[in-house]
Formats: sequence, structure tokens, C-alpha cells
Amino acid sequence: MHLTRNAPRTPEPRFNHRIILLLLTGGAFWCLAAGGARGASLAGLFTPGIDAEVWTFDREAFPLKDIQFDTPRDFARESPGRLYRFTAAPDPPDFSLIQKIVHEPLTTEWLGSRPEAMEYYRLGDYADPVPPPPDWRRAFGQSPPWKRPVATTNTVLLPFLNHAIFCWANESEDAARRGGGYLFRQSFKIDQPGTLARAVLRLATNGEPVEMSLNEYPLHLAGNRKFSIAEFEVTPLIQPGANILAVHLRQPPGAPEMGYGLAFNLKLTRQTAPRPPSEFDLASALLVSEDGDRVWGRVIDMRGDGIRLDTPFGDYSLSWDDCRGLLFPGGWHLADGRGDRLRRSVAAGDASAADPAPHLLYGLPVSTRPTPLQDCLLLTQGRLTTAKPSYVLGQRLYFEGVEGKQYTLPMNEVLGVYPPRPVSLEFKRPKPAMAQLFCRVTATSGERLSGLLRELNGRRMVLESASGDMLGFDVGRIGAIQFPYHYPRLTGAAAEADTVALLPQVAGQETYRATYLDDVRRVETAAFALGAPFTTLEPDAWADPARLTPASYPVVVSVDPVGEYLETLGQPGDAAGTLASYVRNGGRLIVLSRGGAFRTAVRNDLGTFRRQGGAPDPGASFAARQWAVLTIRPADPQPRGIKAFDHPPNTAEEFFFQRQGLLPEGLHGLPRRIPMASMISAPFFPMIGRDGQGTVVYSLTDTNGAAYGPALSLLPAGKGYVVVIDHLLWDSGAEDTPFSDIVLPLLLRWAMAEPAR
Repeated sequence: MHLTRNAPRTPEPRFNHRIILLLLTGGAFWCLAAGGARGASLAGLFTPGIDAEVWTFDREAFPLKDIQFDTPRDFARESPGRLYRFTAAPDPPDFSLIQKIVHEPLTTEWLGSRPEAMEYYRLGDYADPVPPPPDWRRAFGQSPPWKRPVATTNTVLLPFLNHAIFCWANESEDAARRGGGYLFRQSFKIDQPGTLARAVLRLATNGEPVEMSLNEYPLHLAGNRKFSIAEFEVTPLIQPGANILAVHLRQPPGAPEMGYGLAFNLKLTRQTAPRPPSEFDLASALLVSEDGDRVWGRVIDMRGDGIRLDTPFGDYSLSWDDCRGLLFPGGWHLADGRGDRLRRSVAAGDASAADPAPHLLYGLPVSTRPTPLQDCLLLTQGRLTTAKPSYVLGQRLYFEGVEGKQYTLPMNEVLGVYPPRPVSLEFKRPKPAMAQLFCRVTATSGERLSGLLRELNGRRMVLESASGDMLGFDVGRIGAIQFPYHYPRLTGAAAEADTVALLPQVAGQETYRATYLDDVRRVETAAFALGAPFTTLEPDAWADPARLTPASYPVVVSVDPVGEYLETLGQPGDAAGTLASYVRNGGRLIVLSRGGAFRTAVRNDLGTFRRQGGAPDPGASFAARQWAVLTIRPADPQPRGIKAFDHPPNTAEEFFFQRQGLLPEGLHGLPRRIPMASMISAPFFPMIGRDGQGTVVYSLTDTNGAAYGPALSLLPAGKGYVVVIDHLLWDSGAEDTPFSDIVLPLLLRWAMAEPAR
């Protein structure tokens, strides 16, 4: 069994730290002192602080003691400079520079698919199927007719998973051509169940999944037979000792060259201190938000516009527009206690007892790719129905079907609610002063919640969620507190000018509009963290050298999904020439590359945008001609230290982005290592400076020591720079933190601070 462990880097010396936090009550005394001394606050006089590691944005760590933090009750009455009080011993760094406070770090283990640890069973072909053996979900141990699979060699059309090997049956080409069914199963051992905080199963295949189970509990396929990667919440299904994943796949006939495969990885998040395992509550629901919140609780209220849970941290509410999914691994039912509030509020006088919940648990999908789950209900027995949740009455859920008609279902048949998602998600800006208080809390139980930090001391931590709920954290529940908007803020003229500009997407690429807008939100988030204004250029500004200048826009970003650039708007080559002149005169151009940036030229021809297509010769591309930038593809000669690929090698080695040695001033706070994320398509065509010019910031490598080339480079061009970011790095993140939260802000700030050469 392949097993790797990733733990947060901890500087020496180590120290023992404990905190005591109590739930905030309505009668808690509050006093905000105007002075800076800790003794001036009554909270400081009577409440000890906490001891923890504090990490700044430049990746320095400090062991601080007696940390205390409090904010006024009424933000509206306070000036921006008095929104918080932060004290610690010894003298703490400026609060706005603190990226995270670590109390009890969590560790991560990965268990992955491997041919030598897996076995398969052929179920005949389409013409002559064979029924599965009765014990295939629970028995393990190779015996005829079970066999060992092999590692798939043709992986070009397969999705990518870290820590996993794609496996397929070792059958003849004739058997593969006939297609048919296969059973796969793998056993893995889970030690120290008391430390397990969360378990997530990711499964990737280009076959047709028919049935899947973990420890005989079914994994709900959500009616999807064509997913590339699916992520399942399996925390309640893990058992100590041996665990068995069993998968029934169907291979379509007639295409043996497709290399149909299967891979999985199981991500285990652990607490550092063993605790007695808690029994799973059948009434529990998992709420997952668009912003990454993930919290277990019991439903106490549901309306047409949102949901409210009773959680270990207090009442937590969320609107359906911000909700990605509400999962009920044991079926949705009302339990005794606070769950009765829902029945009393919507069905007064109905004293009927709640239906007993089914004893069977389910592994439910948190996400599926390429088609995300939305506007649907997952039901028992593997059923799925399109729906918009409306309300609950008695023991039945009322919802609106696809035709607009109202339907009803018993609640205990409902396993998952996936509400409609907005067509275009917008970046929700907190007020700049409030952004300093925005944080994401990771609990030792694996839950994550975000909001404004209101209080932190030796008695409690209080978080105010986006809906205004006050959430309290008790002792032992805080793993880490991250502040995504804590970066050195821009000041003076740089903060007042349009410092971050975005090249617009040229009309005619509506198919990729959602991808473009998602990338735009990432850039907007990073600019907001710095306090930098953000704007999208108009096409006429793109082609006007008097408007597109380094003085007006020190940084310009391109995130076009297909690598397009506007070559001609009015006069031949005016837009391309303006962009080249902008960089040559000192501008910083940051480009997201998906297999080569600026490979498709777009010309305005009598009011219609016409595309010329990509250049077959990489040396003929716009980037190559203007800035001496080369795109290396697998068929090209591979320079030293570069291995381009259409798909990562099919090994169990972990792929990651390693920070390189000598970096420019301002980039030393970047994480040293960023794991490569799971992806549907993962080609790597690195872009490099001709004759070795430029500075490599991140390079793609693996745990075996193989180097594949630069993934983030600073390439000089005239007085300016072209900064190339490969999409593999762009879509990855460090410490469960997105690239746009931890790398992109530092990169933007460096670009804005770097003077023209």
C-alpha cells in the first residue's frame, strides 16, 4: 500500500501549547479599551491569552504566548483604525501581516490505487455477461478467477490523480474490443482511528461506473455514468483495520485503444493528539459552501432561500445561492432535541414522531467533474431527481421539479440536496477594514468555517459568519486560523491608480466564458487582498499605446482559456503592437498558459472578430516573436531539465511544484512546495526564455527527483517582464489554500513594486 505523509513545516524550537476556549454566551461581559496596553481592557485583566505558532505572510513563524484579540460589538460605530485590538507576548508582528495562527496542526495521509495491491474479476462481455460473485464487496485475497490488474500505459485521455496509479485488466486486445464488465477491489488498513478527522475519496475513470462501495456501504453515483473525477465524503464509512473499496465498471466495446482505466486516492486528515472515536450521528448533515466552508450539524430550519444547522459551534445559516451541497449520509430525518424546532415551526399541532432513519449509510459526492452536481436531490437506492428545494412540512420535503410543478418526498429518503448554483458567481468584497478580520478556521475535527474574527483569548474564540451568526469554538477544536486578505497593503499613488488591469475575453468564445470568469475572480480576489483597484480593459484601450502604458497600468493580466490575443482592432497589428510596446517600456504582463499563451490571433474584420488559429510552429507564436519565449511540446527537442507531456507519467509518485533558489526581493514568502491538484486534463507544455533567460520561481517535479520544467517564470523583455504561470500550478494550492489566496497576491505585489529596468 502506497502511503505518504505531508505535515506543515514547523520551525525549531518546538514548544508545547494548550488553549482554553469556551462557547460565547449571551451574558458574556464586553469591554473595549481605547488604549494599547493589555491591562487597559477588562478582558485582558481577567482572561489569559493563548499560546500558538503565528506565521506571517513572508513564511516566518513565531511562537507567541498570551495572544488576545477582540473587536467592538458594533462595527458601524467604530472608525476603521479601531476595529480590533491584538496583543501577545513577546511583541507580536503587525496583525495585518499574519497569515495564520496554528494551535494544533493537522497531518495528511494518502492511500492510493496500485496494481500490486488491487485485484480484478471479469464479468464477461456485452454479448455474454456474467453475474458478480455474492461476496465481491467484502472479501479480499487473490484467488481464481480473481487476477491482478496492470498499470495502464496509454494515459493521454485519462484524468490525473496524485498518489495513485491508473489500473486496468490485463486482457487481450480482442477481449478489450468486445468490452464488458469488470470488478475491481482493493484493501487498505486504517490505523489509529481516534485521530481521524476527515476522509475524502477521489475516484477517477474513463470507464462507465455501475456500482461502487466502501466497506459495503454504497457510494452514490448521482446518476452519472460519465464522470471523470468524483469526490466522495466517506468519513462516516471508515472503520479501524481493514477497509475495502469495491468498484464495478463497464468498458464500452469497440475502442481498446482508449486505455480505459481506474484510479483512486483516499485523503485522511488526522489530529495530532489521539482522541476517543466519536460515534457517527445518523441525524447529522454535512453542509458545504461555495467559499469552502464545511460543517456538520442537524437541520433546525429550512426555508425557500436557505438552510440553518445546529452545529458544535452554534447555529449556522447559509443561503442556497452560497451552498454547494447538503449531504445526509444516513438519510434526512428529524431527531429528538433541537431538531423538533423545525417540526414545531412549520407544522404546529403535528405530534407524529419522526420516521426511523435507515441504518444504511451512504458515501455521497461532494463534487463531480466535468459536470457539477446542482439543482437535484440524491435519493436512496441510487435514485436522482431534478429539484429546487422549497420547504419541509411534517416529515415530507416539498420541492419544485423541472417543469415547475410541486412534488413531495419522505425526508428519510433524501440523501443529498444540491441547490441551483448562480450562473455567474461574483466576488463578494467585504469592506476593506473588515477584510482584515476575515479568516478561515480549520477545526481539529476537519470542519472549516469562515467569517470575521470577533474574539480570541484563553476563554473562547468567536467567529461571525457571513449571515451574522456568532460561532463559538471550545478548547481542542481549533487547528488553525488563516487570514487570506493579510498582505502588505499598497499605499500612496499605487493604491489610488488602476494598478491591476485584465485583458478582456474577445467575443466569440462563449463556450469558455465560465472558465474565464472563474479565473477573473481569482485575480480580483488577489488584487483585493492588496488593496489594489481592479479593472477590465476595453478593446480600444488594448489597441491604444497612449492609454495602455506602464504608468496607467503597472500590471496587466491575461487569463484567456484558449490562449487568444487581439492582434488587430482598427489598423493591422495595432493591438499586438501596443501590448508588445507596453512590456518593452516597463510593463509587467502576467499570463496564464494552458498549453502555450497567445497562440490564437484574433482580428477585427469589418466589425467581426476572426480567428486565425494556432501556429503549427511554436517559434512562430506571438510570445516567441515578441519576447523570445518558447513553448516546449512533447514532440519537440527537450532541453535539459525539461520533460513536456500530454499526461503525467502513470506512477504513484507525488507531483508537486518546488520553489527555486535565488528569488527576487518580495517573493521569499512563497510556499516552498505546492502539491499538484487532481485534474481532468493535465498536459504540461512549459514556456521558457530563449537562451536560458529569465528566473524560474516554481518548477514541476516529483518525489523521485525527476524535473519536468518551469511552471512559473519571470522572463525579462525590454524594461518589463512577461510572467508565465502554467495552468497546472494555477489550479493547485498549498495547505488546502487556493493559488489565488497564497501565491498570486505576492506575485502581483512584486510586479507592482518592481521598478522598470
